Amino acid sequence: MLFCAASTSYNEIIWTKHDPLVWDDFSHKPMNEHFAALTATGISYSFTSKHTSFEIEVFAVFDRDESWVNKTFANEKLLAHEQVHFDITELWTRKLRKSIEEADFVNAEILNSFYNVHLSDLRRMQAFYDEETHHSLQSTEQQRWVNFVKKELQVLDAYQSSIIIRRNPIVVRQ
Repeated sequence: MLFCAASTSYNEIIWTKHDPLVWDDFSHKPMNEHFAALTATGISYSFTSKHTSFEIEVFAVFDRDESWVNKTFANEKLLAHEQVHFDITELWTRKLRKSIEEADFVNAEILNSFYNVHLSDLRRMQAFYDEETHHSLQSTEQQRWVNFVKKELQVLDAYQSSIIIRRNPIVVRQ
């Protein structure tokens, strides 16, 4: 089970390829007996505008306060499945960064529009991932998704930096 949203918690983990999730990261009390775990992830961004430039920071985040595991079902296979949820969030974070970098012009309104589109697509992919893997129970599909997400992250490797700095054109008035 997955929850994607704008980031509001201060007990978050920012995605890095070197620090995979561990069960201790899932700090919320189990909320549902029908699922073994819930991974709450989202895309967080900030936008700072100056006279001649703007800086955007975009992160994939895991919300420890909203993520939980039923310890009865906690195993490495399930943890690997939950990690892919976080990896998918990083994938859509990179796609968002790419859209921002490739845009001719970006302001707060355009950034918010990009964000909403990417967040919607992220949610769809997360649901599709759970459906195809049957929440990690279909081993062949699970491995296919692991390989797919890993490959897609590599394709978007140029967009792994969380900070985007853009220069505004200087207009000279005559």
